[in-house]
Amino acid sequence: MPSDGKRQFHGSPSQLTPNGKRSKTNDGNIPSSSVNSKSPSTITDYFLPVKKSIPNALNDQLLSKILISMDTLIAENRKLKDKVNSLEASIADLKSSFGNKKTFAEVVAKGISLPESQASIKRATMNATIHESRKSSIVIRQIHSQPL
Repeated sequence: MPSDGKRQFHGSPSQLTPNGKRSKTNDGNIPSSSVNSKSPSTITDYFLPVKKSIPNALNDQLLSKILISMDTLIAENRKLKDKVNSLEASIADLKSSFGNKKTFAEVVAKGISLPESQASIKRATMNATIHESRKSSIVIRQIHSQPL
């Protein structure tokens, strides 16, 4: 604010009313004719605006760099599409074979339920029990052999 305490309006004097305020109907607030114009509807309608926005200094060298970059991007995009298609095919194969796969728990449960497996498990538990009783009986004998 200026030292006299009054606000200053930064604009043309024609935009101020006689008492120093801005007028409510301001020509500066009217939208330009380009805002009211119809937007382009097809790609060919964009050519003229784009042509106007490109500077005249666009030479063949710059244009060739742009085209080379576009060609590189197109090639990379093609590779990415191929990889995505390959991954989608792999996922489809995995999904189709997943129904045939069994979980580890299912395989173990099926293996334990066989009669041969049950007999083998019984023998292993009896042998382990006999072995544990032998170890415990040896320890008990040594305790009894020492005088109190």
